[in-house]
Amino acid sequence: MDKGPGALTDAVLDIQVRKFNYKKSFDENETKDVGVIAEELEALGLTDFIYYDGEGVPDGVAYEKLALLLIPVLKQQAEKLSTFEARLDKLEK
Repeated sequence: MDKGPGALTDAVLDIQVRKFNYKKSFDENETKDVGVIAEELEALGLTDFIYYDGEGVPDGVAYEKLALLLIPVLKQQAEKLSTFEARLDKLEK
């Protein structure tokens, strides 16, 4: 994942939460769940957050790492908020 901060933020904001059934090879009952789809993360360039099978096919999502994507997004939002607060303070004086 060699994306710059802006591209990474865009990719994170494009992640879709979906309802899905697990693949029968993973769960015999094909249990329904909510999460993100590995192939969609791959299309967004977020390959560091995907598990691949031996043939290089997306096989799952590294949910334990997924929250790390929010750190640069939160930093960017905090910077924007600080800028807006400074502008508002100036206008109020």
